[in-house]
Amino acid sequence: MTSEELLKAWNKGDKQAGGAFVERYSESVLRFFRARVDKGVEDDRIQQTFAACAESASRFRIEAIPWRNLPAMQ
Repeated sequence: MTSEELLKAWNKGDKQAGGAFVERYSESVLRFFRARVDKGVEDDRIQQTFAACAESASRFRIEAIPWRNLPAMQ
């Protein structure tokens, strides 16, 4: 599934899709925040990021995310 498909499925309640999306991008998002926020804050930012993704999945555009150029974990 594409990232957009995973997000849309997650938004409709598919917890497996949500887990797959988070697994795919968690390392990339962690690296993104480690480079930009104070130590100890990154976990909260990661949680907020994925919560926002789930809440806005129906209108989400994968090309709009700031960490889109970071490699996804496959």
